[in-house]
Amino acid sequence: MFSITLSLMLISMIKSSVAVIVIGLFVGFLGALISAFVMEALPSLANVLAWNSFNIINIIVQLANPSIHQVSSLTNGELVAGNLIYTLLFLLIGLWAFKKRNF
Repeated sequence: MFSITLSLMLISMIKSSVAVIVIGLFVGFLGALISAFVMEALPSLANVLAWNSFNIINIIVQLANPSIHQVSSLTNGELVAGNLIYTLLFLLIGLWAFKKRNF
């Protein structure tokens, strides 16, 4: 759901399909890596940074391999809750942007 609502939000906000595809691929393939790097670079803020949207992508891997918990710094339940929250947030932003968009 997270990926779908992120895509819908981007499609509503950006008029260029190519840009949406590039941003979507970037987030999908590099988002979790960037999040882990930033959390490692700023360990004093790791508890707050763990809730960023790039880190929430780790749910796919962590549900299959619980040892990823050290990378995401979130439990499976927290990742599920984060996914639901970001899904709702991105859906609301996407709907707002769609209503404001001039065709």
